[in-house]
Amino acid sequence: FYKKREFVQAASYYRKTLEMRPDHDYAMIGLADTLVAQGKVDDAIAGYEHFLEQDAGNAQILYRLAQVQLDAGHDDAAAANFRKTLAVEPDTARAEVGLGVVAFHDKKPEEAKAALAGALALDPKARWARYNMALIAESEGDTAAAIAGYRAEIDGHADAYKAHFNLGRLLGKSGDAAGSIAALKTCVELEPHSPIGRFYLAQALLQSGDLDGAKSEALQALALDDKTPYAALGHYVLADVYNRGGNETQALA
Repeated sequence: FYKKREFVQAASYYRKTLEMRPDHDYAMIGLADTLVAQGKVDDAIAGYEHFLEQDAGNAQILYRLAQVQLDAGHDDAAAANFRKTLAVEPDTARAEVGLGVVAFHDKKPEEAKAALAGALALDPKARWARYNMALIAESEGDTAAAIAGYRAEIDGHADAYKAHFNLGRLLGKSGDAAGSIAALKTCVELEPHSPIGRFYLAQALLQSGDLDGAKSEALQALALDDKTPYAALGHYVLADVYNRGGNETQALA
């Protein structure tokens, strides 16, 4: 059910599992994932915290709680739980990655780099470590290092759609149109329900002269998101496509 994005049904089965086995940590993680997917982040956090009342030293749950808190913008709480994770399991590279992200958010790049380097020392393929190194490099204006970092993340984790997106965006800025389109297409294939990749792919296709492709991606992206500021990019692409096709009425709209 979860893979089919039928989150309510998935949640009901996870709850039934937890009724039979309250200590089933993977059922708790599954339930929390369905709650987050439905936008019920506070409920997911409450569920994790309730679980930890029974099993305070469960490193898996501590880490997942910290990650949900980080994604929700609760950096201080996330950092505390990443540290608790490391206290229980010092070799948890992904918790070091989390601390690196918090430090980067706090505008402490050297501290962030140290945490990410620590993650890679524990696990040379630590997921998101090189991605976040690339984010730091990009923030410092080192485009070449950022591109290399995103590529390194992809080499280790081909499904890292955020790395494909950022790589495509940077390659486009660097003048590599073909590379940009390829990376953005992979991003869209990996995360078809996320509109931002489609908006940028539409723009890249427009710039390459593929008007039909640009129109298709822009329309699909707007069907997913016509409210956030990124939607303006979709409307811009459509306006340009219609204008080039001589359809002034649609272009003006």
